[in-house]
Order: sequence, then structure tokens, then C-alpha cells
Amino acid sequence: MSKHITPAQKKQALILRAAGYTITSISDQTNMSVSSVKRLFADHMVKKGELKQSVINKATDELLHDATAIEEIKREVASLIHDDLAQVKRLRMAMAEAIEVLEATDTTEALQVMRAVSAGAVALKSTSETLRKSLGMDRDDEVTGDL
Repeated sequence: MSKHITPAQKKQALILRAAGYTITSISDQTNMSVSSVKRLFADHMVKKGELKQSVINKATDELLHDATAIEEIKREVASLIHDDLAQVKRLRMAMAEAIEVLEATDTTEALQVMRAVSAGAVALKSTSETLRKSLGMDRDDEVTGDL
């Protein structure tokens, strides 16, 4: 965490708080310590969701016109999507390999195989949902209807 807090970090923290983010999340996203974030909000008497709209609009405009902040946000989003895709791919490959060796010779083993298949199905569903959210497909009603 940085010892010196920039005006851009303060603005971003205030915007995130107004948007309803938690202090922990704000700390992570702004690279400020939790105590610094708490102190900032105490100094400005900011509580979750209590900023005046004019303050929010001003801080949002300033942040949106800060080219470095926008590029940083784009890089972070790209990194998260890339990570999500890599995790989904790795999990799918691991599940495919596991399915190849799942065999049962008696009822007890068959039950264990079914549990493994069920756990794999849950993991696949979870990773698919993560992937869809990462790519913004969860908001596309046409795609959802087709699926």
C-alpha cells in the first residue's frame, strides 16, 4: 500500500463508496490501506451511499477525464477477464481428465463416481457463470433466451 494518497485515489474512493462498495473492496481497488480509507471517510463524514449527488458527479467527471485512470481500469478489467478465461479452461481440462478415469466396480464406487460427476457439474456451472459475467453475456437477453 502506498504511503502517499493521491487526489485521484481519494476521488476514486469517494465514488466507490457512493456506489456502495465496502471499505475492504475500496482499499483493494485504490491501493490504500483500510485505515486510510476509514480516515478519509471520517474526515469527509462520508457514510455508505450518503454523498451528495453533486459531489459524486464532480468526482466522476474528474475521474473519467483522467486518461491514466481510464487506462488503468481497462488494464485491470482485461487482466481479470484473462484470468477468468484461464481458470475456466484449466478447470474444464482437469474435469475432462478426471472423467476419463472415473469407473465403478461396485455400488460404493458408483456412488463416489456420481458425487464426483455432480461436483464437476457444479464447478462447470460456476465457471460458466463466471465466464458469462466476465464477458458481459449475463445482461444479453437474446443470448440468454437462446441458451
